[in-house]
Amino acid sequence: MASTGGQNEAILNSNNLSVTKFNLCVSSVCQLALSNGSLIEGKASGFLAKFKLDDNLKTVVVTNNHFVASKEAASRVVATFQFEEGKDKIKVVELDPEIFFKTNKKLDYTFVGISPEHVKELREKHGVTPMKLTPTRLAVEVDDVIHIPQHPEGRQKRISFSTVCMITESEVFYKADTSFGSSGSPVLYSESNDMHVLALHKSGGVVLPDDRLANRGILLCAILDHICRQSEDDERPAEVNDSASSVGKLESGAYVDGPTTSQGNPVLQTQSKDAPSDSDKPSYPAKETEYPSSNAPHSLSRGQPFPLVRGPPVNWRNHAVCPEPFETKELIRIAQRINDVWQLVAKHTGAFKDWEITNITCNFTLTNPTLKADQMLTAFKSRLGKREVLADAIKESGKLDVAGKVRSGFYMYNTD
Repeated sequence: MASTGGQNEAILNSNNLSVTKFNLCVSSVCQLALSNGSLIEGKASGFLAKFKLDDNLKTVVVTNNHFVASKEAASRVVATFQFEEGKDKIKVVELDPEIFFKTNKKLDYTFVGISPEHVKELREKHGVTPMKLTPTRLAVEVDDVIHIPQHPEGRQKRISFSTVCMITESEVFYKADTSFGSSGSPVLYSESNDMHVLALHKSGGVVLPDDRLANRGILLCAILDHICRQSEDDERPAEVNDSASSVGKLESGAYVDGPTTSQGNPVLQTQSKDAPSDSDKPSYPAKETEYPSSNAPHSLSRGQPFPLVRGPPVNWRNHAVCPEPFETKELIRIAQRINDVWQLVAKHTGAFKDWEITNITCNFTLTNPTLKADQMLTAFKSRLGKREVLADAIKESGKLDVAGKVRSGFYMYNTD
């Protein structure tokens, strides 16, 4: 006789989202790449969205200001849709800031236009549906579940999910895993049998007042309210725009212990325990600006990210180890010189798992060894890897001259 199991089951909260709706939301998420000629300066995540502004419907790609802060930078960004497992075709489109462009440093958002032809092709040929954004504040509470579809480290799309830890007037904090390259991802919340964009993922490694570690997003209702009240672009100078996947300050994300689950491989691996501590670091005269130490997570009470020091410090050539953080242009120069041994360098740093090195090796979007080396170095920087650790790894890989120049900071201001 057939079983009649399930007799005691009941609908408890009337919130059952269909798989189709969830997949449509996830389809909007794309990988973003900021290029400079043939070089990729950085990667982040973004998503296709639509919203009303002055009764006009706008379709845009949404990401963070710390990745794209100017129209000039936006014009050099390409978006790759459907870059995920099981998809036969990807679609790469250029953004068009002349159609629409809004950005704000404080709320860390950037909205960039995309041509109607691209939107139509994405919808009809690739099944990509823009997420609908509304200014209504969602009734989210602590311990509610959120999902974050993202492109961590520029890899194929992954989804992490966990619970909300804390909510403020303009931000939400959660335990879902993120990594460098996850910036610009939508934080999704299910309500009334539908999926909504709750927030724009911004950063990780935030220490909450109760000492828990969490990742952070900016509430979409705060962003849309600002856009509606904004009379002109709040555009930061392009030269201050450090790309999302090459900045370690607040961008690295955090792997949070607890009931957090990620699809596929772990989204983030933390810095190697073998890396030298601050006590091993040479002592230098105090400067006006100090770069955060690798073992000090960013506290919520500390406010804005630590600014970078620009230009060489006094007597910098006399230092055993350059005290400055890595620069994007410096990483590119180093990548060009270790492109034949970058895998060995990655292994010797102790900061990478074997599967992470394999992922970079097999990433078909990185079309030559220099791009793969740059991706590895960018990952190393985002994990706040130390200069002396990288120099030692390069030395162990046989590049003695390059190692010395990395240690001294030569490639920050020179080339050979």
